[in-house]
Amino acid sequence: MTSTAPAESRLSVLREGPDVVVRLGGAWSVQAGLPSAVELDRALDASPAPRRVRVEESALERWDSGLVVVLGRLEKACAERGIDLDLARAPLGARRLLDVARGTVAPLVGPSEADRPGRLESLAGWVREAPPLTAAVGLWALAWGRSLGDKLDFLGSTVPALGRLMLGRTRRLGLGFTLALQEAGVGTLPILALIAFASGGILSLLATQQLDRFGASLLAPYLVAIVVLRELGALTTGIALAGRLGSSNAAELATMVAGEEVDALRTIGVDPFDLLVAPRVLALVLMGPLLVLYANALGLLGSVCVGVGLMDVPATVYLERTRGAMSLKHAIAGLVKGAAFGFVVGMAGCYYGLRSGRNPGAVGKAVQTAVVTAVLGVVVASVVLTLFFKRVRL
Repeated sequence: MTSTAPAESRLSVLREGPDVVVRLGGAWSVQAGLPSAVELDRALDASPAPRRVRVEESALERWDSGLVVVLGRLEKACAERGIDLDLARAPLGARRLLDVARGTVAPLVGPSEADRPGRLESLAGWVREAPPLTAAVGLWALAWGRSLGDKLDFLGSTVPALGRLMLGRTRRLGLGFTLALQEAGVGTLPILALIAFASGGILSLLATQQLDRFGASLLAPYLVAIVVLRELGALTTGIALAGRLGSSNAAELATMVAGEEVDALRTIGVDPFDLLVAPRVLALVLMGPLLVLYANALGLLGSVCVGVGLMDVPATVYLERTRGAMSLKHAIAGLVKGAAFGFVVGMAGCYYGLRSGRNPGAVGKAVQTAVVTAVLGVVVASVVLTLFFKRVRL
């Protein structure tokens, strides 16, 4: 990742009596370019000449071999002028790299040669100061807290946008909602059909084989029907939506962020949540239960085909047992999960799409994170809703 910090925030030179203080801050990277050495040369050649150069770390965020290159050149320049160099407060990793590469640094140069580091670039920052365990845990907790706060803020901006969309206050953006419905519904049917049919057939095969060991193979249709209606149909729907819509939404929004199209929308007075987030999330919430019904039908069809065709269960018996297991409460549980999974997938794809960076690799990272988060969110939501349904006896 390249740093956008200005050079003066990374390298500052001060004169304190007979000493020259060089303060290091910000992010240092060879790819971002090294700071200009003009001010440092001027301080070393000033009159009266300094007796000592003291290097201090001041709000240094991260560094690579670029920092080592500058310190090596400074050491060479001080040796040529007979000035003492104090590196006691420089980063420990940089001092160790200087010990390794002693005598291989290039002379101190001006800004015209700042982009031509010497051999030290090959030592690409392999020494780092590992923070203590307590500091690492604290930094992780702070980062997690900031991330949670940002997700809650995103949710707080999405819910009003959904309300405006459902109340018809964003009718000029209705076309986006129609396209989102088509993409979430019709576009998902083929892959969902394959997953649901195969899952129902496999479940029927395993249930019949295992129950046949206890002489209860006729209970397999009953068990398979309940599992398909309450869990399997909704879960396959959630996974299919996560793999297809979660990735596509994240990729599309991340591309718009990288191309500054989202900033352009804000400039012309269009809320990105009204145009980009709310239609996608609402489409997934509405299509989730419908897709669950579709997945349930294909899952039951797969179980019947396997049970009757491979396990030699009479068709009339299998269908009668399956119909006996179908009840309204089982169907409602699956439909509620379908809507919840649609909301989770929509939020994950839109969040990581809009929160992506602007560099070329940001799109791929956003897609990867969105899909993983969506799948995990579907699993967690399934567990929570299952426990809730057990609590309310649904």
